[in-house]
Amino acid sequence: MLKEAFIATLYGGVPVFLFTCGLLYWAKQKGYRVRYRNDKKSEFEEHKPETKRLSAEGIVLNKWLTFGGGYYGMMALLTYLHVEVSDIIGAFANFESIQHFIDQISIGFFIGLIVEAFKNIIVAFLWFQYWGDILPINNGWVWLAATYGAFMIAEELIPQALLPKSEEPT
Repeated sequence: MLKEAFIATLYGGVPVFLFTCGLLYWAKQKGYRVRYRNDKKSEFEEHKPETKRLSAEGIVLNKWLTFGGGYYGMMALLTYLHVEVSDIIGAFANFESIQHFIDQISIGFFIGLIVEAFKNIIVAFLWFQYWGDILPINNGWVWLAATYGAFMIAEELIPQALLPKSEEPT
């Protein structure tokens, strides 16, 4: 059990902590009002930013907020990014050379990538099933505790690091 907790913290908790800190920091720096644990949902709804043009930054933040913006959303976003990167690497790894890539490239290739991206959204919503096939999970509750604990620590640290004293949530 102790070994499982260490592995869960190393493989699950640390990445979730770092990604959560990074995403919350990024969102706050871009002027998004991120909801912290003590905020009420109605306060969050009132402070939503106006829709901005989609950029690479906006896509990541919009996906995270679409998935819920909390722990479940963070895990879904991490899963989505992991599956997408794996699919893209796999798609391009099939080419033997640059010439083979140029010969095989087509509209169908890119349409296939787009279709896979939509399918991967379903996988992201079912992240708790996906990670069991990828990581050496023997006790799911230990992994859940490690990742949720890491998320909660990050969610507590970022407001204290970024917000002026007068703006801190109560």
